Amino acid sequence: MNQSLRQYCAEDTTEAWKHLEDYYSVESKESHELELTPLEQSAAHGRNFLFAAKMYQQHSASVLDLGHLRQEAAGFVRKTAEFSFGSGLGHANTKYMDIMMLNTAEPSTPLAMKELMDQLAQIPDELKMNLLNKDLKNWVRLDTLVNLAKKQVSKDDTDFVKQANEFKFLLSKIARRTDCHKFASDIPRTWGGALSPEIQFEEAKAAMAKHDYTTALESSRRILDRMQQGTDMPAQACRPAVLLESKIYLKLAKWSRSSKPPFSPDHLKTFENIIGLDHDMAEHFPARVERITSSCLQKAIEIGSDYRKSWFAFGTHHYKQGWGILDELGSFRFHHPVSTAANETLKSILAAAGIDRAAEHSKV
Repeated sequence: MNQSLRQYCAEDTTEAWKHLEDYYSVESKESHELELTPLEQSAAHGRNFLFAAKMYQQHSASVLDLGHLRQEAAGFVRKTAEFSFGSGLGHANTKYMDIMMLNTAEPSTPLAMKELMDQLAQIPDELKMNLLNKDLKNWVRLDTLVNLAKKQVSKDDTDFVKQANEFKFLLSKIARRTDCHKFASDIPRTWGGALSPEIQFEEAKAAMAKHDYTTALESSRRILDRMQQGTDMPAQACRPAVLLESKIYLKLAKWSRSSKPPFSPDHLKTFENIIGLDHDMAEHFPARVERITSSCLQKAIEIGSDYRKSWFAFGTHHYKQGWGILDELGSFRFHHPVSTAANETLKSILAAAGIDRAAEHSKV
C-alpha cells in the first residue's frame, strides 16, 4: 500500500494502480489480516477504497477493475462491521459508512445519491447545520459515492447534476464549519456546470477564514454585481436571489468588525467600493469601519426586508452601539464616531464662546 501511495505522489498512476491491485491479491490477503487488528481493518480498507476511487477518476482503469477492488475491500470490512454493530450503532458510525460504500456497486451509485439527496431535502435548510453529523470522515465517503455516480451518468442529466451540486454545496459548508478551509476551497472544482452564486459565496467565506481578504471581498463583489444585473427576473425566481444578497451584506458587516488580523486601508477601500461609499481618507480608521458596518446592515434590511436575521443583526448592532456611546460620554474615553463627533462639536462651541481650555470644560 505504501508503494502505491509513493507512486501516486510521484504522479505515476499506472504503477500506483498496479501496486494497489497487488495489495488485494490472493497471496497477500492473509498477511493483511495479521497486520491489522479487527477494529483497525474497517478504517484501513475504507481509506484504501477512497484512495482507489480517487485514482480511478484520474487513471484509465475500468469500472470493473474498481469494482473488483471494492469487493475485495468489502470482504475485509464485513466481519469487523458485524462485530461493531453487535456492540451498538453508536460505536460503528464510520464502519457503517465504510460497509455501505463498499457494498454499493458502481452502477448503483446514481440511485444511492438520489436517495441520499431526497432524504436530505426533507430537512429544512435552516436546521441542516444543526442536525447533521459534521464528521468529515463520513462526508468524504459520501462524496466518493457522488463522484463515482457522476462517472456513471450523462452530463446532460440535469436532475442528477442539480442534486450532485446540492450535495457539493452542503459538503462545502460542512468543511468550512469544521475548519477544513483548504478542502472547502477545492470542492467547487468538482461542481457540475457554471458555479452558482451560493457556491461562489461559500468560496468567499472559505477564503476569509484563511485570511485571504482580497479574494473574499473580490468574490463577494462579483456575486453582488452579477445578481444586481439580474433584477428583471420573475418575483418567484428573484426571492432566493434577494435572500442571498441580504445574507452577503450581513456577512460583509460581520467581516468588517471581527476579522483578525485586521483589514488594511486597501481592504477598507474595497469594502467602500462594494457598498458605494466615498473614500474619506481623513476619517479615523474605526469611524470608517463603523460607517461600513452600518451601511452593510442598512442594505441588508432594505434588500431583505422580510428576512428576520437582517433585522435582528441591524437592531442588535445599533443597540450595542447606543450603550457604547452612553458609556463613552460618561467616562470621557471617546472611540465611537458619534461620541467623538459630539465631543468635538462641544469643544468648538466652547472655543467659539471664548472659553479657555475648552477640552477640559467639555468634560464637565
